[in-house]
Amino acid sequence: MKLSLSSWSSLACLVSLTSVVFSCSSDTPSRFREPETGSGTTGGSTTGDTSGAGGTGFIGTGSGGSLGYIEAGIIPMGDGVVPACMANCKDFPTTPILDTGVSGDPSGMFQGSASGTAPCVLEPQDGSMFPNNWTRPRIHVKGAAGALLQITIHADREANDLVAYTTKDTWIMPKEVWTGLAASVWEEDITVTVRQASGGASVSKFQIAPVPAGGSVVYWGSTTTQPGLTTSTLYGFAPGDDGVIQTLTPKDVTAKILDQSPSLKRAEFGAAVGQVRCIGCHTSTPDGAAVAFTNHWPWNISMASIKSGEAGTTPSYVTPMGALIAQLPWQGVTTFSPAVWGDTGRRYVSSLAPRKTYSADPSMSYATWDGSCVGGNCNATNKDVLIWVDLQAAGTAPDITATNSSSLIPQAVATAKGTGWDIIPTGDTRGAVTPAWSHDGKTIVYTSTDSTTDGHVGTPKACDIYSVPYNAGMGGTAVAVKGASDPSACEYYPTFSADDKYLAYNRVASVGNKPIYYRKDGEIYIAKADGTGDAIRLKANDPPMCSGEQGNAIFNSWPKWSPIPRTAKGKTYYFVVFSSARDSWGLINVSSQDGQRTQPCTTLSDICEPASQLYMAAVVDDGSGAPKTYSAVYMWNQRNVVSGGDAMGKGAKVTDTKTTNVTPAWNEFQIPPVPPTDTVIN
Repeated sequence: MKLSLSSWSSLACLVSLTSVVFSCSSDTPSRFREPETGSGTTGGSTTGDTSGAGGTGFIGTGSGGSLGYIEAGIIPMGDGVVPACMANCKDFPTTPILDTGVSGDPSGMFQGSASGTAPCVLEPQDGSMFPNNWTRPRIHVKGAAGALLQITIHADREANDLVAYTTKDTWIMPKEVWTGLAASVWEEDITVTVRQASGGASVSKFQIAPVPAGGSVVYWGSTTTQPGLTTSTLYGFAPGDDGVIQTLTPKDVTAKILDQSPSLKRAEFGAAVGQVRCIGCHTSTPDGAAVAFTNHWPWNISMASIKSGEAGTTPSYVTPMGALIAQLPWQGVTTFSPAVWGDTGRRYVSSLAPRKTYSADPSMSYATWDGSCVGGNCNATNKDVLIWVDLQAAGTAPDITATNSSSLIPQAVATAKGTGWDIIPTGDTRGAVTPAWSHDGKTIVYTSTDSTTDGHVGTPKACDIYSVPYNAGMGGTAVAVKGASDPSACEYYPTFSADDKYLAYNRVASVGNKPIYYRKDGEIYIAKADGTGDAIRLKANDPPMCSGEQGNAIFNSWPKWSPIPRTAKGKTYYFVVFSSARDSWGLINVSSQDGQRTQPCTTLSDICEPASQLYMAAVVDDGSGAPKTYSAVYMWNQRNVVSGGDAMGKGAKVTDTKTTNVTPAWNEFQIPPVPPTDTVIN
């Protein structure tokens, strides 16, 4: 890219964006800092220490030092937050930006009125909103292959327009320009016009929020659904980053895993006996230092640190008995609450799919291990229950690597029932899967359904979001959540916003006795967690109209809220990350059958689906009624995996990585920073 600076006036708020994912520049101007006190939070300091790795402590863009976990609550920015520039701003260069391969003065090719074929502007999508510390926007079009394009970006507050020329279908705004623009132009339309030489023009408008998004995102990227040591990885990034890093792989995990016997998991898919070979469906611990994840069949749980220098190790607070209980097979996704996380107990909530016991010993009925499960004949009850598990459970656990442990393990777990784990009563006559635990520890929401399949919805005739008190693990009477329990639809995968005010969840319009796990017609909705509102369909479900895709056919799924809602000017700003297969880079094999798993994917079919990527969407509540939702923002940095390099990014390598990216978690993760790099693969 070639940028003329000869007449470029000094930029407002020239904050360095060369640092990537999880570190924050120490020279961040004071107007970008968090308030000194975090009124509205239930704990944690909002003052900034930029020395650590992990979440984003400041409003400024780029990766940031961890402030430590900020517990549930809204961080107010206050009415005194003002843009860096009020009028006649100088954030845009006064001379055109010429992309690589463009020379001379191409403006003569764009004289007169635009007419004829116009490119489709996919990004930024019309009606989207960026947090003011987000990864810089890119302009991405289709339908103009190899054509010379003129990009014009206009904001009323800016003294002049930004003009750029490119022959590529993707152009990324320079870091310095985005830094100034994001500090100056808030909640005002920024108009992007893309005109094709001797052709037509298309227009898209986006806005920038007056607040930053906090935390960092860790997601599951895989090349196939087949388990293995190299087929799936957890990647991570923070707002402002141009790339992502690898945070955890199966071969990093030091803990051993069991099969359904119970004995050490057999060697398969390149993994040794007892070795983890899948790190799917992960959730963050409240401190952001570790993840709980579901191993492959028989769906038991492992804990692994994701901190720098400790990735894959078992956290020190996990006792041998706690680790053993987590090895109960047939569990679903886990969920944690900051309110039930500390020295007096570190619990998670999950679902458990009991099997019809073959044992004459009643105490074994919920241990669920039985030799009859060998070969897959496991006699599921089709009615999962909710359980809590204390990772700090007391008691003596047998050595799972010992040859005589297969009889001792079920007995030990059965004995721990009531002290180290137990069932949470709901009074629900249906099964309970995909729970989410409120940040205040008081409430669990889950998917109530008549068909469960080892932790997720099966092929139901009914599935709705229900709420039940946690009540120190003793549960209560579950009730349907208004706005998330339409009997004609299926609602599933609920998740609480950080202030526990809203639920985000997946929804399909009709049940139809079809598998629910990952539906192409899945869409993201939100509703008030207390059941006082109606269902709200996110605008982000819909791709650009010119793309030809439809919002009910692109696998919108797995929503997660940002960990820190913020208020400014009487509004509360939330951000949601989710997975979608719109504008997919290609197909991925999703077959569960051994004979089909390795077949190449060249045509859309039952075993070949479009690869998913991550998107972000803003939700703004001004207190007057239903919150306003915005179009989706594609996270283009997820294709750029950065490795190596020193603290300044020297020697860093960027790899274009094509994975299907799903099950994101968004928290104040304590993961290493992404090495800074100027290399971007777009």
